[in-house]
Amino acid sequence: MVRVYARPQCPVARRVSSADSTSTSRRSPPAADSTSCASGRNRPSSYHYDSRRPELDTFYNIHDPPPLEIISQCISGFIRGTSTLIYILAEYEVFELINATYYPISSQAKITPAQFCELLAIAAIGSQYEDITQDAQLALFKSAKWYLDSGAGKEWDPLKRMRTSMLVGLFFVFEKSFWARDYLDQAIELARARGLNLMQRHPDYSEREWASWKRVWGSLVFLDGWLSGSLGNIPTICDGEDPIYGEGYRTCTNDLDAYLHAEVIKLSIFMGSITKDVYTPTFIDFNKVAVYSARLKAWHSSLPESLRLHRAVSGNDSKQRSTILLAHSSYLSCIILLTRRILLERLEGRFEGLDGLARMAVADEYARMCVSAGRQLATVVGLLHSEGRIVRRCWMLIQAAYTAGLIVLLCLSSDGSSHAGKQTEVQDQDLLNKCIGALEVCAVYDLVAQRFLNILVALRRLVVIPEDIAGSSPQSAGSKRRFDQENYTSSERSHFLPSFSPTNELTRHILDRFRVPFGGESKVIGRDEYTLSKFFPQNWRFLVPEPPPMGTFNLDGNSPSNSTPGDGCDSNERRDSKKPRGPPHFKTKEEYEAFFRRIS
Repeated sequence: MVRVYARPQCPVARRVSSADSTSTSRRSPPAADSTSCASGRNRPSSYHYDSRRPELDTFYNIHDPPPLEIISQCISGFIRGTSTLIYILAEYEVFELINATYYPISSQAKITPAQFCELLAIAAIGSQYEDITQDAQLALFKSAKWYLDSGAGKEWDPLKRMRTSMLVGLFFVFEKSFWARDYLDQAIELARARGLNLMQRHPDYSEREWASWKRVWGSLVFLDGWLSGSLGNIPTICDGEDPIYGEGYRTCTNDLDAYLHAEVIKLSIFMGSITKDVYTPTFIDFNKVAVYSARLKAWHSSLPESLRLHRAVSGNDSKQRSTILLAHSSYLSCIILLTRRILLERLEGRFEGLDGLARMAVADEYARMCVSAGRQLATVVGLLHSEGRIVRRCWMLIQAAYTAGLIVLLCLSSDGSSHAGKQTEVQDQDLLNKCIGALEVCAVYDLVAQRFLNILVALRRLVVIPEDIAGSSPQSAGSKRRFDQENYTSSERSHFLPSFSPTNELTRHILDRFRVPFGGESKVIGRDEYTLSKFFPQNWRFLVPEPPPMGTFNLDGNSPSNSTPGDGCDSNERRDSKKPRGPPHFKTKEEYEAFFRRIS
């Protein structure tokens, strides 16, 4: 397919003319577009998707579709982007929709409202990968959403409606809106109604069609489990609902694509199960942690050599390179989700009462595993950034960069960092810069990425001295570090655990940020509590607190704010000074000595 790029003078959308006012596919009434949702519940106007967007005068219908240049560019982005990670539909199905819309004479059948809605939803997702204006993106999406919510067309196949609901939910993920859960849940209900969660084929579909729809179901399982681990909700899809159609026709021409899709689905199932079984209970169950740790190790060890992370790091520029890196990003994120509570409670001394040294050693091992996974995740993020593989509004990468950055900051700010060695400290600074560099790409287009970036940058100024910031580059040779594929090397296992004194307010602040992975709170919610979201902004559980103000840590009440590293004072004055101003500006002597060792 030849990619056609829209020119600036090309209109991104056309207004509905008066001649089209009698068409069945007309501009949606404001009430229908702003209040209808997947579950049929009405939300307060303050929660509406359009509440912070200007009203657009563009609406696409069958008689007045989007410009073909825009559609071509968006479809190219969709095939190159989303379809590499999860399966939505085959490429020939997309081209059939385009032919039915723009070349109805040559196509076998005229496009229906349901098909047109699906094409708009696909284009809206693809626009996230291309340089499409925001107005054009929203025009595509709002038109598709109106067709879906209004139920346009009695001929709508339930599974195609399910797929369109999944696409709308995926767009809301890009928008960082909790409405994503509503539309994904609707898609799950439609799939269950047709028995797509069962192994037995529905009689209305051929063997080939059923195999293709089972792969779509697998993608829905991925989104459900991955969002569960990202936003902190109990997965909607229950254990035992078979997600992968083991036998049958493969709809893609490359079996490696199908294999990678299946492996990513497995990781999302782990993420949802870990959220429900490990993160939800009040107390940590080490037996469950051990079970999921073993499952994750088994998943990793079962990968063929060609898909191991070191192959991607060494420069394997295959078509699936981005997918492989994102799969390992999901794997490392699963490990962090599994062990982050243990790291937190270990650092805060809550395991001091464990029976025996052996139990404490287990806690230490899982805590080190979390730190090691965070460092490796930062390296993967750095690779995606340095090779230009970042999707600017991708929630998976944005959250990975922020989480890995917090773990690296914990290591840099801890009291034991001076004992880890200068080389380790420099590597951690480089890893932190990789995470910040990735977020800088996304922050231009994404509000949540901007807030994450503000937090990491503010904390870096408080932790890293200016000379180290200037001397570390995201493009350094460290991004090509070779990984040990047997999970973790002995040197990683013996790596020091971050530690801090009760008066180290900076590290405690970082711990508080790391403690709440779910949009500023740590509570895992069930589906019955989704209705609570109507009282919160649409970005509920995506947004995080504002970054800390400068100069608020490790100071007594009478100390000036410019006595800390990264305090905003002139960097030349700091470099000319041979030592900090003295112990009176620190709460304890130990903090002063640690600070002096770091800048020395």
